[in-house]
Amino acid sequence: FVRNALEKQEVSIIRVSTASEALDTLAKSYPRIVVISENSGIPTDIFARKVQSRYPSSELLGLGYSEQANGISTHLLKQDIEFTRLRLRKVINDHQRLTNCKMVGKSPAIKEVANSIVMAAPTDLTVLLIGPSGVGKEVAARAIHDNSKRSNQSFFSINCGALTEGVLSSELFGHEKGAFTGAVSQKSGVFESAGNGTIFLDEIGEISPETQVKLLRVLEDGTFYRVGGTKMLKSKARVIAATNKNLYSEASTGKFRQDLYYRLRVVEISIPPLHQREEDIPVIAEKFVNDLGFSFHEVVSPDAVAPMLRHDWPGNARELRNFLESRIALSVERTITREDVEEYISSTGYERRHLPVTTGLTPESAERQLILQAIMSLKNEISSLRELIMDNLPRSGEYDSSQEVESGWHQESAFTPVSPAVQPLEELEKEAIRRALIQFNGNRREAARALGIGERTLYRKITKYGIQ
Repeated sequence: FVRNALEKQEVSIIRVSTASEALDTLAKSYPRIVVISENSGIPTDIFARKVQSRYPSSELLGLGYSEQANGISTHLLKQDIEFTRLRLRKVINDHQRLTNCKMVGKSPAIKEVANSIVMAAPTDLTVLLIGPSGVGKEVAARAIHDNSKRSNQSFFSINCGALTEGVLSSELFGHEKGAFTGAVSQKSGVFESAGNGTIFLDEIGEISPETQVKLLRVLEDGTFYRVGGTKMLKSKARVIAATNKNLYSEASTGKFRQDLYYRLRVVEISIPPLHQREEDIPVIAEKFVNDLGFSFHEVVSPDAVAPMLRHDWPGNARELRNFLESRIALSVERTITREDVEEYISSTGYERRHLPVTTGLTPESAERQLILQAIMSLKNEISSLRELIMDNLPRSGEYDSSQEVESGWHQESAFTPVSPAVQPLEELEKEAIRRALIQFNGNRREAARALGIGERTLYRKITKYGIQ
């Protein structure tokens, strides 16, 4: 069936009859797409967990059963050949785009980033990459260059935040001999040296107003002057810029030129932080482990993945890489256990709380936004509690509401005996959480969604009640 659906796709298909054969095949050839059928000889959720814990880069698809029954797979192939063909084609194309961009991940967000890169790369448009530090903005910039018609030309990377005003101007535009103290000879800047190549300007939000004016001129008509020079020069290089700041707010408050901002963001690609795409954490970890010359399933124990997913990784991929490298280097057995991850999270003092970031908001606006978020969170908690109470009220025939109307309601004193039919709210909440987890095979995201609470709130309550 799957082979027929892929008759026009240039892919190799390996068919196995049992789960053990499949695991052997994964160990040898590591296919990037794994289609699981109901007759694999092992419960599908167990097999899927084995695959995902050992080979996180594999995309899992279920054939002939529901997603809920799988508990792991995020895709579903129906017994319809056209639907299956379209679904497999999309998965294959997504994987190909990520490969072309030298990026890894399984989340819809990173696939959308790769898709935007592939679409923007063939053009000569200026691209603005936005995202927090450590998400891989330079990787994205190189991917744009490598997939463009300029791929055989030079690629220059300049960190604007690491250079002073004078040094940055010299690096970008060059300088004439004697232009300033220490300028003992003429120097060409990257706009002159790049030719038809690509220039990547990281931390573009840090440049001074004077440099902003010069950069705007280059982007508008390609002309510039060396520092201390009078001869107009031309540049045909493509510019890709990146920032971890909110340039819109910076431009609105006058800290960054609006005309330059709009000239930079002809194409804007946003790369979300790692905590917003949890599916990518084990995949990125696998890549870093492989880069060190080890196999992921031999180095990272299966139970170490769960705490890795619960950590926000404020330093994003850079922090994850540093953690893996240090733990592997310091471990005698070259292994990373659950205890290693939990110890690291505890030592950072982070534990799922977000560090202060630049938002572009005034202190009053930021405080008001935090208050609104707290109110919305409290509202969700109250709604969840109300649903739990309503679900556990006595059924029809067990309670006569007319008695309440006739006799009136009076608050019971602390010494009034509690009816055996009434349970403490915490017990009701604990039972509701337990039932939801059973219904969704331990999938906390689905359980939280069904309960109407956040996933973090659910995890906190699981820990509080000691639910296994």
